[in-house]
Order: sequence, then C-alpha cells, then structure tokens
Amino acid sequence: MLPSEDHILREQPRPVANSSLVPDLHVSLKLSEKQTKFLLDAIQDVNPEAIDAKAEIRKRVLEVQDKCVFLATPAICHDIMLLICQIYPYPCIHAFHYISLSIAEHNAFPCVLKANQSSGQANAPLLLDIGCCMGTDLRHLVQSGYLATSVIGCDVRRDFIDLGYELYSDRDRCQISFFVGDVFDITLLPFPQVADDAHPSLKDVQSLNELRGHVNYVYAGSLFHLFDEGTQEAIARRLATLLDVSGGSGPAVLFGKHVAQAEEGVIDDAMGRTRYAHSPASWKELWERVMGDGKIRVHVDAEFRETPNMWNPGRGTELMWWSVWVG
Repeated sequence: MLPSEDHILREQPRPVANSSLVPDLHVSLKLSEKQTKFLLDAIQDVNPEAIDAKAEIRKRVLEVQDKCVFLATPAICHDIMLLICQIYPYPCIHAFHYISLSIAEHNAFPCVLKANQSSGQANAPLLLDIGCCMGTDLRHLVQSGYLATSVIGCDVRRDFIDLGYELYSDRDRCQISFFVGDVFDITLLPFPQVADDAHPSLKDVQSLNELRGHVNYVYAGSLFHLFDEGTQEAIARRLATLLDVSGGSGPAVLFGKHVAQAEEGVIDDAMGRTRYAHSPASWKELWERVMGDGKIRVHVDAEFRETPNMWNPGRGTELMWWSVWVG
C-alpha cells in the first residue's frame, strides 16, 4: 500500500441516539481475586493489611472512573457532564477495562514473559502497549517479572496516563515509560524496517516513529475494532514497521483482542460509529498482505472468547484473542 492509497477514517465522538443505552456508572464493578491482589500490591498508598484496604481500592477505582468518563472539574454542572457522557461514553471505561489484566490472560503472555526473563538486561526485548489507557497491564506485567525498563506505554490521551498515576499513586516511583502518541502519526514505510541505531532510551521517547524497528512485542487491546476495514489495515501497516524482525530475541509478536465475528462485516454499533469486525480468516489475510511477499515467516493465531455485553446484558460479545508471530 502506497501512502497515496492509505485509507484513514479517524474515530469521531458523536451523540448516542438513545441516551438510555449509555450504561450507568459503578454498577458492574466486580473484582476477581487476581485483580484484588494486584491492586492491593500496586496502589502505593493503600496498606494491604488494613481492615478497609479492599473498600479503599474499590473507592479509588470508582473515583477514577468518574473522572475518566466525564473529564470534569467541580465547576461543570451535572447536565453538561451527562451530555459529555452521552456524546462519548467510553464503553471500556464503563466496563472497568482499565483495571483488567488482559495481557496476562493472553495465550502469548507466557512466551513473551519467558523471553524477557531469559535475556540479559542489555538485550531485553522491548514491549509496547499501544492504547495503554491507565497502564494497568504494564504495571501488572512488571509485577510478574518483566523488566520495567523494557516496557513502554502509549495512549492518545494524556488524561488516561495521568489518571493511571493517580490511581496507583506512583508518579514518582513508576519506572515504566509512558508517552502521548497517535498510531496514525507513524510514518508509513515498507515492511520490514531495520533499525540503524541502538535501542532508544525509553524514558526519552516522545514519538512512535522513534521506536521503528526496535520493538519485539506490540500489545494492541481493544484498538482495531474502533475503526472501519481500511483504517484497520492502515493501523496494521504502521505497527508492523515498529517490529524488530532480526530474530535476536526470537519471533516478534503483535498480539491483542477485539470484537470480531465468525463472518467478517460491519458491526451493528449502538453508538452509530462506522466499525468493522474481522473473522479469524480475514484477520489472517490482512496480516499476510501487510507482511508482504512471504520472505519472512508469519503465523496468525486467533480464538473467540465470549465476554459480557454491557450494551445488551442478555447477549455476550465475541472477542477475538489473536497473535501474529513474525520471523
């Protein structure tokens, strides 16, 4: 795909036709034992031994949800906050995905973690979480043993990154690097890209282009399904240029999850957005197009898992958990 053929339709906030479709806040917070243990360990100013520790982490999670959904200040009246919520209701925030441990639940996780732990610190493979939101997955990844200096998170909204620091009370202690960036700002170049310099210092990275040819693992959770078919391919082509396919740390891996269908097609979207769902077969075809002429081995895994549908509680949502192994 040449730059002149690049199709990009950015996500656009728009009013919800029926405001009753916007899920209520707070109603669905159910923490698993694994999440509770992680949050008790990760939130720096909560004493996990305190009698009210679990109540305190629930309170903190709900406070952050309010701020994240409304992006409000005390001066904003309730009616305006409700309007903001209806125009852009952040379904994943309503569903508390910002405290999900999705990377650890992914089939690629054991391989990714083992590769990092078996390498020396100087050669540790780099992992990028694109659309990292509040950075929960990366904090849990580091807690699981991945080197903090080898992970980096990027989100299009500074608010989400700052709320992560607020939720975990670790702005002055967190060793993970975060920065604001937009996947569409990645310069579209042919795949693969070979880095002509040493790994950048992650704490100094300010642009996704600085990571070109350096990243061993890219996690993209709940990203692709926000866009139409052509835009998803544009994203895939850009992320592919970030991969280090030299093989020094084993195969490069892109992995994630998003809404999918047994038969690919347009999503029936409650918010009226133009979105596309791939099938496992069409998803594999997309990555084979992106990766080019077959000179580099590409293997795509995909499986469906059902998750509760907050827009329609009587019907589950099929999520495709996928990985693309390159090299």
